Amino acid sequence: MNNASRISLEFGIAMQRQAWPNPQSLPPVGKLDLAKIKCEPDHLTIPNGGTDVWEIDPNHLTKVQHKNVVQFIGACSKPPILCIITEYMSGGSVYDFLHKQKGVFKLPYLIRVAIDVSKGMDYLRKNNIIHRDLKAANLLMDVIEDVQVADFGVARVKTQSGVMTAETGTYRWMAPEVLEHKPYNHKADVFSFAIVLWELLTGKLPYEYLTPLQAAVGVVQKGLRPIIPEHTHPKLAELLEKCWRQDPALRPDFSEIIEILQQTAKEVGDKGEGRHKEKSSGGFLSVLRRGHH
Repeated sequence: MNNASRISLEFGIAMQRQAWPNPQSLPPVGKLDLAKIKCEPDHLTIPNGGTDVWEIDPNHLTKVQHKNVVQFIGACSKPPILCIITEYMSGGSVYDFLHKQKGVFKLPYLIRVAIDVSKGMDYLRKNNIIHRDLKAANLLMDVIEDVQVADFGVARVKTQSGVMTAETGTYRWMAPEVLEHKPYNHKADVFSFAIVLWELLTGKLPYEYLTPLQAAVGVVQKGLRPIIPEHTHPKLAELLEKCWRQDPALRPDFSEIIEILQQTAKEVGDKGEGRHKEKSSGGFLSVLRRGHH
């Protein structure tokens, strides 16, 4: 096991102490024989939120490799070590930057972030994986400020029929067909992407004036959508409208979304720093950096 994997494993175990119902059952990290921890070849069953379980094949996850998808390293499925280990993303989450640190994305960098997310999601789609819980909290930044899609706690490999059922994900970002327990496909992720894009543009929590359940009812019964800011770039406003259409069949694929965003990026150009905080508090992104292409 190389040093990066060892660090990631220890980090994963540390995080698992916070999430597992009985963290006292975990031995101290320093007393673990990391070389003996192996990934089970069968399906891995892990509690999700303390109330549900999910199953996914670790062998399938090892094949998921893309610069905009967080890399799976291994899994521990034998008590007392029950966790999934991924690469460590030192930049933290987009959600924390926007909502906890009151960060702001300037338009050129915002579009670059949206392209990163779209590329990661398009890769998952091409591998028949539906994320099902795409939101800003599941978008992580690495040391070179690339954004990667993370948290496959509710992801599923699409069935041969191409549709899935049952409610999963987070209400504020969830597609109406998922909320209604109707059959759905990767276009549910496209809807969630639109809510994320709106979040990037505004820095606000979707439907912040409503409870999650009220938001869900509004989306399904009244066609509720977040209000697009008046001065939003026309192409981004149009993209939002397309991606959160009520009818999944009318939403674009991620490949089309990438093309639209790349064209918009050319029009906007690179106009200085990519992001900043309203008040510098040190730590994550405390130093201004220029956005990359």
